[in-house]
Amino acid sequence: MPIKSKFYILCYPLFIDRLPHSLYNKIAMRAYTRQNAVTFDKKGNYSMRNNHEHPNKPSPCNCLNIRRASRAVTHFYDTLLQPSGLTISQLSLLKHLKQVEPITISQLADVMRIDRTTLNRNMKPLVDQNLITITPGQDPRTRQVAMTPKGTIITNNASKHWDKAQASIKNYLGEADLAILVKLLSKLEALVPYKG
Repeated sequence: MPIKSKFYILCYPLFIDRLPHSLYNKIAMRAYTRQNAVTFDKKGNYSMRNNHEHPNKPSPCNCLNIRRASRAVTHFYDTLLQPSGLTISQLSLLKHLKQVEPITISQLADVMRIDRTTLNRNMKPLVDQNLITITPGQDPRTRQVAMTPKGTIITNNASKHWDKAQASIKNYLGEADLAILVKLLSKLEALVPYKG
């Protein structure tokens, strides 16, 4: 393996979280292409094949393996969602909000099972793009979140790309393995129950 490739693989986990989002995705796609699981053409179209030869040796640390897998899946979804202008975190927020709006920030955090700090960080660009609004709630101490008409249109459009990502993951893993994965992820999440 060339020295440059070795450096790339060794350093990738150390600096990836500090990169701008656009560069973050480019590096992720280089990693996918190297593994021959996903390839992208110049127009952003992709092809995905079942790659049963897993080139990366797993870590002895279960936590690190799960985090690496989570990062790879997040990059894959973010890349397929790029035409919509949303990330998977933002789309997840919008899809949840669409089902329960209007709702307070605390209630939305509980529904999504994430902390308020993360939720507030994810909401800021959506407010800036006029996809959601935050207004005082019935209780002056609360703030209420609702989707704008523009947010609904963007969410519906992004959901089409999300559907493609979902189908691709199902095709890549196979229906049986995907069902097992979903069950195991729920079991792992239950290690530390969400307390709000």
